[in-house]
Amino acid sequence: GRIKLFREEKRERFLSPAELLRVNEALTKEVNEYWRAYFPLSLMLGTRKNELLSARWADVDLEQRTLHLPTTKSGRAHLLPLPTPALEMLRALPSRGKNEWIFPGHGASGHLVEVKSAWGRIRKAAKVPDARVHDLRRTLGSWLAAQGHSLPLIGRALNHSNVNTTQVYARLN
Repeated sequence: GRIKLFREEKRERFLSPAELLRVNEALTKEVNEYWRAYFPLSLMLGTRKNELLSARWADVDLEQRTLHLPTTKSGRAHLLPLPTPALEMLRALPSRGKNEWIFPGHGASGHLVEVKSAWGRIRKAAKVPDARVHDLRRTLGSWLAAQGHSLPLIGRALNHSNVNTTQVYARLN
């Protein structure tokens, strides 16, 4: 038998305001405070899953209100401005001043690695069974487009290395 290649589907899933309200409601019931902060921060900052999970306190400047990601998928470092709600969430995390990782974990890496079960709980409670963690990143891009921001700005915000990657947001403008 021949091998049938899996055809990759381009996903363009964004969470609607109603879905985000349900996700937010589900987050208030999440017992783990790190996951309770991780998902909203993901949405606000537009980071890729592992970029935020492996972030260190040394890369956060609370005075300058920035998060520096030294290594990203694009191969470039990325400096992110921290909006006030993100800053407040970070300030409240128990790892601050106690651990090198923002999201400490018990595994070999020292930080949280696997979002599947936490996202599964939240997704189920929010009744968004098809939503993926990456859709939070896409949702930020869709908001920026809806507010009339340019594709180059959206590309910079999401740290896209290829301009074509940002094109998905063009028709949302």
